[in-house]
Amino acid sequence: MRINRHVIRDGLYLNRKKAGILVLILVILIVSLCLASCSKGKEDLVELSAEESTAEIFAESTQAPETADPVKTPAEEESSLICVYICGAVTNPGVYELSGGARVFEAVEAAGGMTADAAEGAVNQAALLNDGDMITIPTAEEMESAATQGGITPAGSAAAVSDSSSGKININTAGSEELQKIPGVGPSKAQSIIDYREEHGAFTSPEDLMKITGIKEKTYEKMKDSICVR
Repeated sequence: MRINRHVIRDGLYLNRKKAGILVLILVILIVSLCLASCSKGKEDLVELSAEESTAEIFAESTQAPETADPVKTPAEEESSLICVYICGAVTNPGVYELSGGARVFEAVEAAGGMTADAAEGAVNQAALLNDGDMITIPTAEEMESAATQGGITPAGSAAAVSDSSSGKININTAGSEELQKIPGVGPSKAQSIIDYREEHGAFTSPEDLMKITGIKEKTYEKMKDSICVR
């Protein structure tokens, strides 16, 4: 049997041509898939970026705004101030407006400081001041005279020792010897009274004595007719 070479050759040619076409189609499909995948990836990245931006904007909008320092109203500003009267051995005696929580030394500074003849150690310059307090700075001569006569040691927030019209002892200003004239008050209780008013300021009522350790209601009943505050 004779084999026609031309037929075989043509068959091989056709097979190669078909294989080439199939390879080309396959390549085109692969490239198309790659392009589609890249496009999808870009879209995903864009969507992700958009979502992140939205999340950031939402987070910023939900953050609590920074709180500014509260602004005090005129009424609050006024309530934080006190007025005190300082007199005696200071350069400029008078009424001065100070901030709440001020101490005696600040009132002294406001009045221009003490004069040369002032008895600096006669007052507790660290004592707290209250609205309406009166601070008297005595001179050294006045202190010597008071000591000679068995007088007072000023507490730093008032001047008078007793109410001369009633004979009652002013517990805001009386010294140790004067306080010991009160029934039931000895040297120890007298010093406790002085320490208390130097630490807490002037007594606002006679009953405040019961805030001192050792002075209870029964003791106060013995004292109340002999004392006053002003």
